[in-house]
Parts: sequence; C-alpha cells; structure tokens
Amino acid sequence: MELAARRIDKAGGFVAFVRQYGFGGVAMALFAQIIEGIDSAGGLLLGPPRALGNGMIALIDATLGGMVDVFGAGTATTIYSFTDGTAALLGPLAQPASVGVIMITLFVFIWSVNRLSITPLSFVQSVRS
Repeated sequence: MELAARRIDKAGGFVAFVRQYGFGGVAMALFAQIIEGIDSAGGLLLGPPRALGNGMIALIDATLGGMVDVFGAGTATTIYSFTDGTAALLGPLAQPASVGVIMITLFVFIWSVNRLSITPLSFVQSVRS
C-alpha cells in the first residue's frame, strides 16, 4: 500500500497517476464509444423524418421552381420574338402561351394529386398486402 501511495505522490497526484498508467485513456475511450452510440441512435431515429422533409422540399421546389423557369423562358421568348427567333410567329403572344403551358401543367398536377389516395390508412393497407 505504501508503494502505491509513493507512486501516486511521485506521479503528481491521483489524476496524473491514472493518466500516466493508462486507465484514464481506457475509460475515456469507453465513454467516448458510449456517447457515439447514443448519438448514432439519435441519427437513426431522426434520419427518416429528415429525408422525408428533404424530399418534400425538393418536390415543392421542382414543381413551383419549374413553373417560374417556364414563365421566365416565355418572357425571354416574347422579348426575343419581336426581333427574330423560332417563336417570331407568335410575336407578343409567346408570353400568354407560356402562361397557358403553366396553367395546363398546374391543372394536370392538381388533378393527378386529387386522384391519388395519399392517406396514412391507404399506406398501411398497401404495406400489409
């Protein structure tokens, strides 16, 4: 016992003794693995809702952002059609034509969403069968 006390005093205290003889490193590695396990379990639980949210954001961005791009292209075509271009036949009617394309696209999108049965109950029933 006296030998252990002398070694602890020689090392500079109990904390320094634990560090010097390696038990502190083993304990720290064990606690670090426990913390990483808890963190990865949280990531496992939060991964699917996060992916669903990112997918919904991408769907909305593709739907509305695509319509904005079509509208911008119609405006650019209208401006270009005053001078030359493939849509010179339409002239200033290229802008209303692009708006018409947007409206038809929106109609088809809303019509298809209304025809789909997207409810939690239908999802569970389709998974069971």
